[in-house]
Amino acid sequence: KFDDLLVTSLPLGYRGVQALKNFKVGETAITIPFDLVITSRMGKERPMGQAMTKILDKMSKHVLGNYLVLYLLEFAIEKHADYTIHRPYLNLLPDGLDSMSSLPVTWNSTQAEELLGETTFVHTVQQKQKMIFSGDYEAFKENIPGFSQFTYEQYLWARLIVLSRSFEWE
Repeated sequence: KFDDLLVTSLPLGYRGVQALKNFKVGETAITIPFDLVITSRMGKERPMGQAMTKILDKMSKHVLGNYLVLYLLEFAIEKHADYTIHRPYLNLLPDGLDSMSSLPVTWNSTQAEELLGETTFVHTVQQKQKMIFSGDYEAFKENIPGFSQFTYEQYLWARLIVLSRSFEWE
């Protein structure tokens, strides 16, 4: 129960938390128990994460994000996904790549040209992202036992979820 906060629905299907009072500087509005936070450590401790740690030299520089990707694939897609405390959050995530069409990496060349014109820089960035993602996917498939059950589309979905919703701090 949060007497000073209101969890509400916002336009365009967004959700938000609104203050019902003025908070003092430094006053805590809400605390989140650490076991409710999805962290890279959770993916790293799972069997596929441990296998990924052994092949870091074959991966792109975005390793911490990939641990989260593995966690998402395991708990959002695999059949035992109901056995996680994070189920309510996972249920809120977009269903697939179709619902993530605002991200340029999901656009085909025709869509990119229609939306961006002949912008070479954006096309170059888009192609580089696709190469990184497909390279990491292939490295996972070849080196992580059990990973081949996931399609490239499932991997890309999880990777884009992590990229669009997370941040890291030490």
